[in-house]
Amino acid sequence: MPFASYLWLVLLLVSLPLLEGCGVKYVSGVTAPDFQEYPIKKIAVLPFQNQQVLPDVKISNIPPVAEGSDHLLTQIFVERLQATSGYQIIPQEQVEAGFKTAQAGGSGTITTRLTQEVGKALGADAVITGRVQRFTERAGGSLESQHPASVGFDVEMINVGDGKTLWSSQYYETQKTLTEDVNTLPLFWKRGGKWLTARELAEYGIEEMIKTLPKKR
Repeated sequence: MPFASYLWLVLLLVSLPLLEGCGVKYVSGVTAPDFQEYPIKKIAVLPFQNQQVLPDVKISNIPPVAEGSDHLLTQIFVERLQATSGYQIIPQEQVEAGFKTAQAGGSGTITTRLTQEVGKALGADAVITGRVQRFTERAGGSLESQHPASVGFDVEMINVGDGKTLWSSQYYETQKTLTEDVNTLPLFWKRGGKWLTARELAEYGIEEMIKTLPKKR
């Protein structure tokens, strides 16, 4: 190894307490065994809902879900789904209008029945719902932070015809320093060696989630 590279590596290791790793992380995707038997072509993504849940009992004193994070995650999810899934995604303006109409006079709770009603009105084959359970911004800059960003959300795809859950996925992550979890070194390099914002964490999580969604036939 050239001396300059060796010196750089030594300096990096010395600075590890300031740099981020992956932290508490969980990404999963579950697909119904008969998914391919359903002719899914058009998908509607309902506006994500803020719903604070703490899936990891080791993490305490998590602040409330940041205001506006539901809208942000809906936007990012729809954009990534359109770009990579191969499915026809119904324009979000139409989905939001149909959702408001279906919600009128209701409790505001997203039930399977409500999801099916919205999907049928929009001509969708399936509807995806999402819940934002954690969205906390980092305090500090990209190279030094008082506390890290923390993000958690899940999604579910429901078949409009029979209300069956065809696919679901969830993602949770709270950053840690590499000194706390050195096993995250590959991801550390991939992310540029810095503390990420909550949005950057969410973008990563959404990309990983959509990878678990079966491609359109």
